[in-house]
Amino acid sequence: MEYDPLLFIQAIHTANDGIVITDYLKEDNPIIFVNRAFETMTGYPFKEIVAKNCRFLQRNDHDQKGIEVVRDAIKMGKACCVDLRNYKKDGTMFWNELSIAPIKNKEGQITHFVGVQKDITKQKRFEELLFSQTLDDPLTHLLNRRGFDIKAKHLIEISKNEKFDISLIMLDIDDFKSINDCYGHTKGDEVLIETSRLLKEVQSELDVLSRYGGDEFVQLLAEKDFRFFDKWKAQIEQKLQNLNSLNKFNFPVSLSIGKSSMPFSSDKSLYLAVQEADLSMYSMKRKKTHEN
Repeated sequence: MEYDPLLFIQAIHTANDGIVITDYLKEDNPIIFVNRAFETMTGYPFKEIVAKNCRFLQRNDHDQKGIEVVRDAIKMGKACCVDLRNYKKDGTMFWNELSIAPIKNKEGQITHFVGVQKDITKQKRFEELLFSQTLDDPLTHLLNRRGFDIKAKHLIEISKNEKFDISLIMLDIDDFKSINDCYGHTKGDEVLIETSRLLKEVQSELDVLSRYGGDEFVQLLAEKDFRFFDKWKAQIEQKLQNLNSLNKFNFPVSLSIGKSSMPFSSDKSLYLAVQEADLSMYSMKRKKTHEN
């Protein structure tokens, strides 16, 4: 049975996915063919990219694990599938699910590579949205406990590399159960939201802030810029004083605060630091109770 080459070309051009063919026998594996879907997806007409290597689609965004996977696959003459950040002619980034495979001649020699690309940007954005929702507290829009653990470990790694200390702060709203019981959970939610707002106002770029659970908040203070605990605490106390002077809730809002130090030179675990700060916070809370 004879095959009509024009039929194959028409079929490739009607495909919804982008298709590119490169010449493996020529230097730098240049493009020799792309279909119309590729042109539509990238914004580049074939005449502008013929004889180029496909790496131009990454522009300056070369720090991607998938790029190394593709390079190794081409070098070894193997197939692979990766997700890459690519860029259209107008500079718009899109996520490309790229599948490549070698084409061999009758002697078994690799002569070309074929790549099939799918625009999965919408899928990636949806995944990112779902992931962010698993890390955020829906009421205060701070990190939840899971989000805190992920971000905190990253900050701890930075502190050890750049040699600055961290303070882990545990905060608890005093008599929060009484607020809910006497004024209702809606009013309790308003107090949580207002407390989170005050904490965000004194949060630096590196700090990690979370609603750890219930009426508890945890914050990692990066002492890189000498923002030590006493200075931070004074700012919080002043903001609480300002809030209470406005009498927004018809009752005073106060916080019990505990602290644990995490020097960059120590191997103290995040779990132990949270425990220490928690004990320190409840010690402060008991002291307040005895004073009253």
